[in-house]
Amino acid sequence: MRCVKDLLILIIVTVFTGVISTGVAMAGNTYRYGPGACIVAEPVTIYGVVKNISAGSPGMVIDNGSEDITVYGVGPVWYWRSIGVARPAAGKDIKVYGYKIILKNGNTRLVAEAIDLDGQKIRLRDARTGMPLWRRHYRNKRGYGRRCWRWQ
Repeated sequence: MRCVKDLLILIIVTVFTGVISTGVAMAGNTYRYGPGACIVAEPVTIYGVVKNISAGSPGMVIDNGSEDITVYGVGPVWYWRSIGVARPAAGKDIKVYGYKIILKNGNTRLVAEAIDLDGQKIRLRDARTGMPLWRRHYRNKRGYGRRCWRWQ
């Protein structure tokens, strides 16, 4: 009987340890471009016509007249609904204020900070931290990382 009790305690401790370890291992590692993820950034402004944007796509494609440019960080559909503004649609003239960032892995991304749509400037990121405004519940009140392109 003692052996069964010891085995049961061992199983409970093992499961508990596994659950806690997984939580600790995953904490703070869910945001792709966390602290120090990029090494170079420069402000950019892009003018053009929205060519493609969809709920499942990673970015919005803008035709600036000479090339198609993909801009990331436009925000989810529900965020646009929550602020009472229609999300940019294909064929709309648009002006994007953002940053061209080079990540440590060498990839380049254009990340939107604000969008001028029909004369209305829509902010997408916090001016101080650079965190997306749709991420209201930041970890430890600091977010998932600092804005890597912020000048100190």
